[in-house]
Amino acid sequence: MGDIEFLIAVLFAAAVLVRLADLISIPYPIVLVVGGVAIGLFPGLPAIELEPEAVFLIFLPPLLHASGFNASPQELRAATVQLFSLTFVLVLVTMSPWRSCRMRSSTG
Repeated sequence: MGDIEFLIAVLFAAAVLVRLADLISIPYPIVLVVGGVAIGLFPGLPAIELEPEAVFLIFLPPLLHASGFNASPQELRAATVQLFSLTFVLVLVTMSPWRSCRMRSSTG
């Protein structure tokens, strides 16, 4: 299977997974991630390597845009405290390993 055929097959699988997510009332990003993991574990498929910058530039913005477009302003206002606290905590949790590695490398 060539690269173009594989790309078309993956796009078709994504369309089917989004439709399946609609039918079973699960957010489509969750179904896409589970489907992507399943496709990635399937033996015999070509290995595709993506740079992290490509993921952030190509795939993440449409997902965030769609989620923001479908978000209810009233629900966002009601969850403001939880959103800000989760954001703050998750940023600290993400920074902690980087900071500890950075401190070890500068002292050694």
